[in-house]
Amino acid sequence: MLRSADFFDVENHPTITFAGRLVERTADTHFEAVADVTIRSNTRSVPFDVAYLGQWEAPFWVGDENRGTMRRIGFEGRTRVNRHDFGVSWQDELPGGGRVVSDQIDLVLDIEAIHEGDLEKTGAIEHYRG
Repeated sequence: MLRSADFFDVENHPTITFAGRLVERTADTHFEAVADVTIRSNTRSVPFDVAYLGQWEAPFWVGDENRGTMRRIGFEGRTRVNRHDFGVSWQDELPGGGRVVSDQIDLVLDIEAIHEGDLEKTGAIEHYRG
């Protein structure tokens, strides 16, 4: 049985990382972005479609003390990449024909950002940096 842990070789490559920036607003709540995505120690620049999901306020608690509210902003980023570009090349054939795994994999990022001023005001910045 193939497990995703085997497929991505998580023993040797335990994380998938990304670092990027918004490039252009394409609609009222949609953007194009480019991110450097690293899978199995292979890094590629990848375009993402990004949707703004809204913002809300939430309290930040330390023990029993409410330290104030923090503005949070939600985004979702989506793209499709060729797994071979990242060194994910395992493949097997089905007995009746066909392939076990597609060459294309979907990456979906659920992102929540917190306003830096709110992190500082509530003291949460130390919590998130730690």
